[in-house]
Amino acid sequence: MTLLIVDDESLIHASIEYCLKQLSAPDLNVIHAYSANEMLAKMIQQHVDATLVDIRMGAVSGLEAIRDASSRWPDTLYYVMTSFSEFEYARTAISLGVTDYLLKPIDIAMLGKVVQKVRENLQQKEKKIRENFRGWLSAAESLREISYLYPPDYFTAVVLLTYDAEQPRREMWVPDFVMEQHDIVVSLPCPEGLM
Repeated sequence: MTLLIVDDESLIHASIEYCLKQLSAPDLNVIHAYSANEMLAKMIQQHVDATLVDIRMGAVSGLEAIRDASSRWPDTLYYVMTSFSEFEYARTAISLGVTDYLLKPIDIAMLGKVVQKVRENLQQKEKKIRENFRGWLSAAESLREISYLYPPDYFTAVVLLTYDAEQPRREMWVPDFVMEQHDIVVSLPCPEGLM
């Protein structure tokens, strides 16, 4: 699980990092950004499960950064951090789909709830991927039409790969409708989501 902390004050980063270490979460990877632009750059570089974003930072506010990031990465959980308990910030954050609103100073109990919420969200995503994959397999076995479940222009194929050391290499039969496709896409569940 990757958590991105975004704040222009290094003391806040150190404080949150210290609290997270107290939670003893070995699966937690914490990365840091000190501006909205750096936040977006980090999110391009690697997958982020959740962000803790300060509202007031430099030229671009945390809310503007969340607005931009959530349009690109809607599955990421966004938490707003601020020491300003003004209603207008909370209302704007909620309209952006922010998961929660955290008031500074942030303590261990609060961060524990955030980590638990992110874990639960990841477990739900994994469960959904597994259910989709089982549905695809079931439909393929019974030759049922399930294209209505997918967005337009989405092609799904189920491929069974086997290895048999005793047999010489054999040609694989590929149906004509697959050969007509310019690109062949195979969907598989993986820890990062759907590959």
